[in-house]
Amino acid sequence: MKILLFAPNAGVSLSTGGGSTFTETLARTLLELGHEVDVAAYHALAPSRLPNADAWAALYAHPRFALRCQEAGALPYTAFRIFPAKLSAYVGLLLPGFDGWVRRTIRAAHPDLLWFQDDIPRAALPSLRSVRSSLYVHYPLAARSPRIAPALSETAPLTERVGEAVVGRVLGKVVADPPRWTQAIWANSSVTARAVTAAWGGAPVPVVPAVIDPVGNPPEPVDRTAQSVAVGTISRGKGYHVLVPWFAQATRGEARARLIIAGFSGDPSYLRRLRRAIRAAEADERTTLLSDVPGERLVELYRGSRTILHAAAFEPFGMVVLEAMARGCIPVVLRSAFSGAWVDLLEEGRWGFGFGTPEELGEVLHRLEDEPAYAQNESLRAVARAASFDRPRFVARVRELLNGLST
Repeated sequence: MKILLFAPNAGVSLSTGGGSTFTETLARTLLELGHEVDVAAYHALAPSRLPNADAWAALYAHPRFALRCQEAGALPYTAFRIFPAKLSAYVGLLLPGFDGWVRRTIRAAHPDLLWFQDDIPRAALPSLRSVRSSLYVHYPLAARSPRIAPALSETAPLTERVGEAVVGRVLGKVVADPPRWTQAIWANSSVTARAVTAAWGGAPVPVVPAVIDPVGNPPEPVDRTAQSVAVGTISRGKGYHVLVPWFAQATRGEARARLIIAGFSGDPSYLRRLRRAIRAAEADERTTLLSDVPGERLVELYRGSRTILHAAAFEPFGMVVLEAMARGCIPVVLRSAFSGAWVDLLEEGRWGFGFGTPEELGEVLHRLEDEPAYAQNESLRAVARAASFDRPRFVARVRELLNGLST
């Protein structure tokens, strides 16, 4: 079967994190099941930036895989940096020529199945009258509404400025109402499933989380420094401006404690704000800020850190947390009903630790520093938890979904 897989919105998120990992995993799974796969993205993917760079390189070399990017004249990947983070989710859908590119891509691919990620562009609707479709929701526009997810702060400034009704009308012109147009919807986490069910109504959406491949044996925790790493897009929604002063307060007097913040930066104004927060917390000597970190460097940071800290109040899944856990990092995340890292990955404290105040963060970090055997056990538990997000289960769910679409 010929499958055309549309990347999230304009494909901006495919340079880092969960969007890239899921797209690669799904495309590889479909190829293993014997299908022909085209991935449509608004810009070329950059595998060298990703922790799973080798996997992307293998995809590019596969004879039944093709990448269909926006043709010449589209904004280059680097141009997305000029847009504030609060607008980046909408840039691709609203750029001139996007609708035409969607229609031309579908005609050229001539697929048997259209597989959308996150949202269905209205430009694709005429094709859905004759082609079957599926929708995987990772971070859809339906989940971005403060009405659906009150804890979401990443796009709140936009809706506060122009009004949620205005944003909804504009997006309604480019994004379709999925339940009316697709045969199957599934989500990456219970947090996402809950948000889209609230937005779209209908039956509960089944959850099929992303997976991570085995990464070999992580170094023993006793060989690690008292270093914490926080990874993800450097934007307001990730909560770094809260994490920095909380970490400084929680580890005051701890000479060995270090915090490294690493990730893609698409918002220069937030980057400046974060640097000011580091200075205000008098944490310059113990906090390192790394932007646009290549994938191999991220792996080094994971392997050299005792903990992965995550302070996003709204997080659809938390792929970076899973990646770090697979390499032995102990997860310490903000407790939030809107965080997939807390609800789905850590099962609300069954695996790893949650915090809601600087004092709670300090209690966790101090115990891990003072009790090496305890830290070692928690690191091994993190690896075991990450291993439960395995490929065989994912492949079985994808095969089940395809069988349902073919009947």
